[in-house]
Amino acid sequence: MDPSAHPLDLERSSRPATRRNLLLRYPVAAFFILAYAISWGISLFAARGLLPFAVPPVVTLLAGLLYHFGPALAGITMAAVEAGRAGVRALLRPLGQLRVRVSWYLLIVLYPLALRLAAAGLGAALGGPAPTFFASTELGLPAGNPLVMAVPVFLSTLILTGIAEEIGWRGYALPRLQARHNALVASLIVAALWAPWHYNPLNYPAMRAIIPWHVLSVLGMTILMTWVYNGTGGSLGIAVLFHASSNFADWVVPTSPAVQGDMRAYVAQVFLNLTIASVVVLVFGPTNLSRRTRARSGV
Repeated sequence: MDPSAHPLDLERSSRPATRRNLLLRYPVAAFFILAYAISWGISLFAARGLLPFAVPPVVTLLAGLLYHFGPALAGITMAAVEAGRAGVRALLRPLGQLRVRVSWYLLIVLYPLALRLAAAGLGAALGGPAPTFFASTELGLPAGNPLVMAVPVFLSTLILTGIAEEIGWRGYALPRLQARHNALVASLIVAALWAPWHYNPLNYPAMRAIIPWHVLSVLGMTILMTWVYNGTGGSLGIAVLFHASSNFADWVVPTSPAVQGDMRAYVAQVFLNLTIASVVVLVFGPTNLSRRTRARSGV
């Protein structure tokens, strides 16, 4: 240490190291805080009337797209803090881990569709409206031939939900939580923080009425996501595809009350999904939620 250095200069120089040490002591907590800060902060610019100044339409449009990437940016940032470029490469490498059994591909494509078809049918049997298919307008998507729209809708969900979120939730947070907890407990922690992330300033007004049911929906989905992630040996790419396939199914067979004007199909979907998730826990056990050893890629 230079004895001639000014004390204020020494204090300033130590601040970055102190902040980094704090992040390294609590990396998962720092990840979740950062994911929320990025997404919720950006969503303020997409939600109308919440800022004390006017926001140009192009900024509103971009913010409505970019807020999705909070988890991915938080995961990449924390991986870089922990291990620099090598950490980022380790985080992203499992995106290309796509050589898994065909049965996993069939599951991640067919299960979300089958779940929503069953829920829509059950909702109708309980007195709700008949199922609606390809409800583009109600979901804020451009109307068009479903065969033509299928590709852009899937690609948008792949990017804005699969990649934008899963690099953080399953890529960064889940392996680190599983290093300290069993798979079920790790899933419950992710679910407890993944669900409220959706209630950002932009989404909250539309989701306020269904928050309790949405929390249960996210809980079931989180357990299934962990099962798929661990069962495929930590394939982040498969987790991305499963998330995207699930959101794509929301377009094909929408059960949302915003589309149906009725809660019955959505509540049926929540309970059906939780039932399947419970079966997974009973069959595969809470320790790994898989026949394989828990995946810890990226840690």
